[in-house]
Amino acid sequence: MGKQLLNLAPDFDPRTFGFRKFSDVIPKTNQFEVRQAEGGPISIRVKQRGKK
Repeated sequence: MGKQLLNLAPDFDPRTFGFRKFSDVIPKTNQFEVRQAEGGPISIRVKQRGKK
């Protein structure tokens, strides 16, 4: 996901927002579900919106 973002916005830098890594930014947006098994890769998906 980080590489795709850099393709769209090459000037993006998570340090601009006070984070060391892109993976630290994602949970703070509250727009994604983030999971990571111990020592495994990070899994990210868009949160489902509640039905009205």
